[in-house]
Amino acid sequence: MAASSPFRPHPPATPATPDAADADDTKGADAAPFHSQALAALEDALRAADARADAALALANTLAAELADAGVRADHERQRADALHTGLATAETAITELRAGLAVAEHDAQAALEAAEALRQAEAERKARGLVARLRAAWRGE
Repeated sequence: MAASSPFRPHPPATPATPDAADADDTKGADAAPFHSQALAALEDALRAADARADAALALANTLAAELADAGVRADHERQRADALHTGLATAETAITELRAGLAVAEHDAQAALEAAEALRQAEAERKARGLVARLRAAWRGE
């Protein structure tokens, strides 16, 4: 029996060696029409097989093109994802830096509030001493 090939996934329907039952038993005048009918049937089968093969090749070419397009789209999406990942990392770095700056600004603002409160308290104490005491302190250079 002939081996299968990629183009013929199944073994042939008839064995490669003829059996006695398959022998051509047509004689004389009957042989010519039998052979022409068999030849015509084989040619029809060959044309049908060629048409199926052409259709299979067209489908394979279409699928290969679609696969190539899908690969290009996947590469594009991968590049886009990489760019988004890079942008996200940059944004996270900027957020970290802004948070550090915010902590410094909050500390400076708290120090300024405390200094302003101390100045208000000193001014209130100075005014509480009275006008004469303030003039005397100013005269002495205090």
